[in-house]
Amino acid sequence: MSQPTPNPHGFPRQDDPAIRLLEKALLAGPEDWETRGYLLRHSIAAGNWAHARALLTAAPCPASTEDDLLAQAKVEAQGDSDAAIRTLTALLERNKACAQAYLQWA
Repeated sequence: MSQPTPNPHGFPRQDDPAIRLLEKALLAGPEDWETRGYLLRHSIAAGNWAHARALLTAAPCPASTEDDLLAQAKVEAQGDSDAAIRTLTALLERNKACAQAYLQWA
């Protein structure tokens, strides 16, 4: 089974036309975390951890919403548990009532 070929920016090409459209939108506005976050959560759900890491690495600015930070911590936990703990700690400092962060930490 062959791997998807990368697009010019290193992200694997997706078969879904909607995902391809979102990737094009992200290339036009890389600081757009709404689009990046959707693609990040889609990659996580698909088990495409390499693509998820590439989305985080290519981000010109850090994630700021709870959902994006939770997704970031989930990706970080795959290879760098200390980074995931730092991300969850920062999130819990902002919102001690974030149940999802506690669940992810466990």
